[in-house]
Amino acid sequence: MFVFCVGCSNVDITYETHETESHEERPKLRAELPGEIVFVRRDERGFCNVYATPANSKRERLIFKNEDSVNSNCLFPEWSEDGTRIQFTAMEKGKWRRWSIGADGSVCKVLNGIAPKLTSRASREKDINVISGSIYVDHSEKPVYALDGEYGKFNTGASEVSWGPDKEYIIIQLDKIVVVELKTGKRVEIAEGSHPSWK
Repeated sequence: MFVFCVGCSNVDITYETHETESHEERPKLRAELPGEIVFVRRDERGFCNVYATPANSKRERLIFKNEDSVNSNCLFPEWSEDGTRIQFTAMEKGKWRRWSIGADGSVCKVLNGIAPKLTSRASREKDINVISGSIYVDHSEKPVYALDGEYGKFNTGASEVSWGPDKEYIIIQLDKIVVVELKTGKRVEIAEGSHPSWK
């Protein structure tokens, strides 16, 4: 899955050594993806909510609907280790908090004593590096994906890069959420949104 971040529509990513798949191959690739992906996206009100989707289909579901009157943002959802809950950052009465909610959208609570995540990261993984918008895996000299064009304010490339559940794929935030198969370089868009986490 390939993830593109909101506001980075001028980004064009190209794979260094493999051709990308045809339009006919994309549904097949997506149908083979394991696990579930959680992400955030703004609704028609302008509020950012938390959504989840099976990696192999487009059956999105709303997990958390943001109703905060002070700040409409929702940030950095992440799966718990056992995959039963999702943590994310949102405001409560004007203060940033880290929240936890069940994967089914039930039992939402503030995590007292846990600092909210507020800063975007190029990579969420120790063995994936993002340098000037290009992605390198396991300290390789050749990028898995290379930023096309000059790196700068309006062309920052990939961010929030992380592994899929079996390390055969990476998920990337650009102007959409995309999954990339490392072996072939094939990629498929998953959803409009940002800050993806895959389990």
